[in-house]
Amino acid sequence: MTRSISYMAFATSLALLAFTNASTHIVAVGNGGLKFTPNSTIALVGDVVEFHYYPRNHSVTQGDFSNPCMSTSGFFSGYMPTASGEAPHTFSVTINDANPIYFYCSQPGLGGHCAQGMVGCVNCPTSGNSLAAYAMGAMNTTNATVTHPTAIGGGIIAANTNATTAPNATATGTATGTTSTSTPSVVTTNAGSALAVIKWSEISLGITVAIAASLL
Repeated sequence: MTRSISYMAFATSLALLAFTNASTHIVAVGNGGLKFTPNSTIALVGDVVEFHYYPRNHSVTQGDFSNPCMSTSGFFSGYMPTASGEAPHTFSVTINDANPIYFYCSQPGLGGHCAQGMVGCVNCPTSGNSLAAYAMGAMNTTNATVTHPTAIGGGIIAANTNATTAPNATATGTATGTTSTSTPSVVTTNAGSALAVIKWSEISLGITVAIAASLL
């Protein structure tokens, strides 16, 4: 019994040490064009990749190497509109394993942001299923094949201290869904590679899609 307790205490200490040493990797979304900067990130288990959004309106959607620009059951930030500077909120994903994570912007405008090369990767190999190969596949997609999940999730949305507008600012546009200015409630879980679940109390996915169309 004593040995079991000692092992549990040791394991807990290791987990706390890993958490303490975790790094945050900042990725700019759409800063200076249809691109992620950097578009390739090397992250350790426990690290956080934090996305900051720039004009005009972009998303971060997890994809699969074999189907570029098509969503998986992984993370989807929803659309983060901003007229200038950084958007009011960031989207963060915690890395749970060393497997490659491919992502893209699911915005359909301008022929599809993904098809224009707005793709990125965490822990991609330099050959084979590389980021360059994923980007090449993305160039062959069209708006008809670009998808995103039906619900926002897989990460944490937080107020952006670098934003030029207040976090609770209401975006304008011809929304077809219901609107709300309330802050989303966030619940994190250990849910495999995509890592966390967001529960939105008063906002539907329809509003983000409508805003996306209005801010191209």
